[in-house]
Amino acid sequence: MERKVATVTRTVPPVLAKRYGANGWWTHLAIGDLLARGLAKAPQTRFVVHSALRPWSGTFADIELTARRLAAGLRELRAEIAARRAGE
Repeated sequence: MERKVATVTRTVPPVLAKRYGANGWWTHLAIGDLLARGLAKAPQTRFVVHSALRPWSGTFADIELTARRLAAGLRELRAEIAARRAGE
């Protein structure tokens, strides 16, 4: 059974769209592309998570690699779930 995902479209008044674009606040990049570009600008920048449960230290390059591995794992999981559903 295929599930439908609701799509919400928000209309932004043209005056705001123009202002956001002029100020560089709004681009046509997807959030993943925006994050990847930002991380790639300074890959050796140190990043630290201060946590009593899961402290972590690494670089922006480490973050990007971890995010890409997570995305690949989620894609594989989605494919496995779809294959199981197809066999039902």
